Amino acid sequence: RVIVWLHNEWRTRHDVAETARSTDVFLTCSHYIKCWTQQEHPLFASKLVVALNGVDLDAFYPRAEYLKPTPAVRVLVIGRIDPNKGPDIAADAVAALRAENLPVTLTVAGGLWFYGKNDPSSDPFFRVLEPKMRAANAEYLGHVARPEVPALVRNHDVVMVLSRSQEP
Repeated sequence: RVIVWLHNEWRTRHDVAETARSTDVFLTCSHYIKCWTQQEHPLFASKLVVALNGVDLDAFYPRAEYLKPTPAVRVLVIGRIDPNKGPDIAADAVAALRAENLPVTLTVAGGLWFYGKNDPSSDPFFRVLEPKMRAANAEYLGHVARPEVPALVRNHDVVMVLSRSQEP
C-alpha cells in the first residue's frame, strides 16, 4: 500500500493523475489541508483522510501551580526564524504591551536551521527581527533541541506558534 502524508498545500505543476492512481491513501494533517487538496486536486477526493496531530501528554503538561499568578506574563514564540513564521509579530505585540507598562516578558526560540545557516546575524530577516526583540526586551534562545521543548513550553504562560500562510 502506498500512503502519502500531506502536511501543506501541494502546489505542483505536474500531472497528478499517475500519483492519484498509484496512491492508496492521502493522509492530511488537518481538515483545511484535506479541503484545499480536494479542491485543487479533485482526483484525490475519494482517497483523502485526515490524521490529526496529537500531543504527548506525558511530555506536555502544566507546571506546578500553573493557576497561581506570576509577576509577569511569560510569552514564548517558538518556530523557525523566518518571515513566514512571524516572530516579529510577537515581538511587536510584546513591545506594545510593555509600552503600556504591562508586566510581560518574551522568549524567542527557534533557529535558521531550515536553511542551513548557523550565524543568525548573516540572515536579512534576523537583522530586522533583532531590534524588534530588543524593543520587547526579549530573550533569544536560538534553536532548542526537541527534548528541551516541553519544559520550555511549561515555563511560559502564553505560547505562540505563528504563521503568515495558510498552514494546518
